[in-house]
Amino acid sequence: MSQSKYTASLILPQAPQNTEVRCRYIDGHHSRQWFSAGGFFGDWKQGTTGMTQADLVKVAAITIDVDAYDWEGSAERWGEDRKTRKAAMRAASEDEVIQWMKDTHFRDVVMEECDAVGLPPVPNRTIYTGHGLCLIYFVGDNIGWADAEKNEGGAWTPAHMKAVIKRFHGHNEDLWWWDSSAKDVGTRLFPLPKGFHRDTGKTVRLIDSCDEQYDIKGWLDGIEKQYPGNPAPKASKRKSSVGKKAKAPTTTDSGIWSYCVHNPDEHPVLAVGEKGDGCPLCGGSGYKRICDEHYSCFSCQTQFKVIPKISLDFTGLASAAPAQEDPPGYIHLDDKGHALWPDETPDRLVNKARTGTGKTHLMEREKKAWAAPGFFHKRVIAVAPTIALAGNLADRLGIAHGEAQSKVDWRSGSFACCFASLVTKTYGLCGPNLKATYLMVDECESTLSQLVGLINDGEKARETYNILVNLCARAGKVMLADANAGPITLRFIEDVKAAQEKNEQMEVIDWDVWYTDAHKHTFEFISPTFRVNKEGVEVQVRSSDHMHKGRVFEALSDGKRLAIYIPGHDAAKGFAKAVSDRFSHLNVQLRVRNNSNDQKNDLSQAGLTADVLIFNNAMNTGVSYDVVDHYDEVHLLLGRGNVSDSIHIEQAVHRIRHPKSKTFIISGTVSPVINDWRCTPEGQVKAAKAKLKVGQKATTSMKAGLSLAADWMWEDSSKRLAAIQATILASRYARGYRWAMTYLAAHHTFTTGKGVDEVTFAQETREARDEVARQEAQDIASALPLDEVTMAKVEHRGADTEDEYFSYRATKLGQVFGDGFTAQDTAEKAVIAYEVKRKRLTQKARVFALSRMFDTDENKALAAEAEARLNSRSTVITAKVNLPSARVLDALFRAISTTCALVDGRWAIDATQARKLLNAVAPMMKEAGKEMRADAYARPHRQLQTIFGLGGLSMRSRRLGPQGARVRHFWLAVSDVERMIRLTDAYVDRWKNHGKEVDISSLVA
Repeated sequence: MSQSKYTASLILPQAPQNTEVRCRYIDGHHSRQWFSAGGFFGDWKQGTTGMTQADLVKVAAITIDVDAYDWEGSAERWGEDRKTRKAAMRAASEDEVIQWMKDTHFRDVVMEECDAVGLPPVPNRTIYTGHGLCLIYFVGDNIGWADAEKNEGGAWTPAHMKAVIKRFHGHNEDLWWWDSSAKDVGTRLFPLPKGFHRDTGKTVRLIDSCDEQYDIKGWLDGIEKQYPGNPAPKASKRKSSVGKKAKAPTTTDSGIWSYCVHNPDEHPVLAVGEKGDGCPLCGGSGYKRICDEHYSCFSCQTQFKVIPKISLDFTGLASAAPAQEDPPGYIHLDDKGHALWPDETPDRLVNKARTGTGKTHLMEREKKAWAAPGFFHKRVIAVAPTIALAGNLADRLGIAHGEAQSKVDWRSGSFACCFASLVTKTYGLCGPNLKATYLMVDECESTLSQLVGLINDGEKARETYNILVNLCARAGKVMLADANAGPITLRFIEDVKAAQEKNEQMEVIDWDVWYTDAHKHTFEFISPTFRVNKEGVEVQVRSSDHMHKGRVFEALSDGKRLAIYIPGHDAAKGFAKAVSDRFSHLNVQLRVRNNSNDQKNDLSQAGLTADVLIFNNAMNTGVSYDVVDHYDEVHLLLGRGNVSDSIHIEQAVHRIRHPKSKTFIISGTVSPVINDWRCTPEGQVKAAKAKLKVGQKATTSMKAGLSLAADWMWEDSSKRLAAIQATILASRYARGYRWAMTYLAAHHTFTTGKGVDEVTFAQETREARDEVARQEAQDIASALPLDEVTMAKVEHRGADTEDEYFSYRATKLGQVFGDGFTAQDTAEKAVIAYEVKRKRLTQKARVFALSRMFDTDENKALAAEAEARLNSRSTVITAKVNLPSARVLDALFRAISTTCALVDGRWAIDATQARKLLNAVAPMMKEAGKEMRADAYARPHRQLQTIFGLGGLSMRSRRLGPQGARVRHFWLAVSDVERMIRLTDAYVDRWKNHGKEVDISSLVA
């Protein structure tokens, strides 16, 4: 038996009773090598080494021997003919062969060939043999027995399997990847890992393992039909069962499944393989724990997804529930859920009481006590994340609203303003005036989160954050209020304390935390539907979002009043339009971000009372609708993008305080848990520095001595800003960004909901969403440009009207794209405006423009300078690195010019050429820190599309050929390239003429 740690029993399935796996060795020039075979053998005498069909009880696996030197792609490295390649590959070292396989993605090439003939997607074992691969596909218990009666239908005996595979080989002479001599099913030898190749000494390795049982019988049935032969008379007697189809998975008549989230509070917890007494959904007996990831009920065709336990402790401020009797900071609630606030508040307070407990009422009490009549020198400054919430807070506290266009500031007395206006409204506030100031920051976690995104301009973000730190460090009293206060607030407090410690004249003040029991909501999850195809792969039939929209349509038809949260701006607008068109008699109210100052969201109780209320994050913080039992249901349509984190969704739940139903209906994508480096500030900083390092290398290679990381990026205040920006990004991921549904399922109660397949209404909502986006693009395209004075006014205080907003956007696009926008007709302008908003065209155009600058050394230097100017006021977190992507795109264009012929205005790119192009850009991809797709060489056009997308391009394609044998052809159109050249001429001209005219290359459309 082999001395290897890998025995044949670990490589093959478990042998049935009264059978065994056999091993033998073969001596070679270099060493002895152990082999096994893909079969189970009967009793045999001690010392025999026979592995013939006569001894074979059952086929264990179909083994495919892949000799790498048979691939034509190996000629470039190992020689023109097979004999030369074989000798060279065997003579090469193990590291050389393995590295060559990695560089050429040899394994992906082989997998593409296997997929082309219908083999299962992944071999159960993949073995590196020293100069090739051995693929092992397990054969199920239903076929492969020498005793025909044990087979399903009796047909698939070892001899019959061998005959069919032999016919398959005979009809396909181009199977270079399947050794023609390796057709002895069940008795074909393959080497055991951890041993040494008998002639080369290279170590045999197991490089991949998959225990999933695929349908080999289905594949054999397929090639049996495709390559019929002339069977012997005995075979003809059972011809009727030879072509029998593989048994499909147990399904209903429709074959449609749905899934929900497994709720351990209500569902029985079973061990893998254990069967439950009854399905918690239908009560049927088909309920079983299939694997670690899910349960299945074959009675009602429902799959219950298991959400892994999440142990992310990122609050850092206080426990979510009391650990003992009246611990410090714990606030009790009355029978109505209102907090019983202490009579006195500390000078520095983080109020983490849950939503709806009366944090704003506490602010009202504190304002009256602090700035009582007669105390004219005392003031309250209230800060909120949005203009609307600041106005609402001003009304509640009875103070002025410091809008951007108003003259209200700290000199006027107490006021409320949004975070973005804090700098201008508090300018000059210092000394004794600060001691007489009570600073209140409502929704502090959301407010600080604006330092990435809304306030992403380096200079403005730094100045705003510095002001807030200074105010908190010096103010007489400070209250930070947010039910979700966590890592961002904690980081901010650390910066405030550091500022106090740095100034010897300031006292370092400790912070107190108040908190209550946390909410635990009940969500009804609307399941998507899917089916299982012939390969056993789940294919989605209707999305969760689609089924939920049908449920909404049904509820509206039944006369129910609904409050609906939809995160996306255009999606919310489009949904409101679709509902209004279909149900014209209903009062539909929409609350989303406005484009101009004359549009005001009415957030009063009367304004929020409607038949249908559709809202997004514009009213998602600090706003409450308190009319009892007006809305029947609250719906949350998260869509497929997972762009919201748990804070946004939980906030949305709290907007409607007293609906009739306390179960919130939700839909969205159930995604895997994210708990890697993205959830830690250190990980975010490390990734940002790695990106900056790559950008610096690209910059230096074009102009020596030029620093992409400007001095400003490394100043103390910039480092402080970068630290909280990293904390913001990490907190988003830790709290469900890109996996919000999974996060919610782990923290709240989820029940199963049934959707409605209302195809027409779902289509209407999608069309309305797209129409909203296209109409806005059309309005921008038709708008007249603004003069410089008006542009400066709009940038400072916003557009006064929506027409002015459209003109502002049109002028901005003209500044960025020059004649590429202004000289075009209205239709092309609308396309550009649409792509800027929906497809990040501005960023992609910059990458394309930089790739155009690589024609001369002088232009390369100018491109590097443009990159440095773009990042001159950035932190390490917000730095935008474009040069590495531009170098990849430039390398691809150069490779196309030498690899693909230009015919009829297009560069046609077949699969072979696509792989050559990928090989050409691979070194530059590696330098840029970009990884190839896992299936890059198996599906090279997909990878090429990704690279072209960096510069705003995409290949076109069409299926050509006779019916039944159509092949997809791909090409890059010259007209698409010329369009990007036209769009980026303004960039290139500005960079080439820098110093001769005003540089506006860093404008963001």
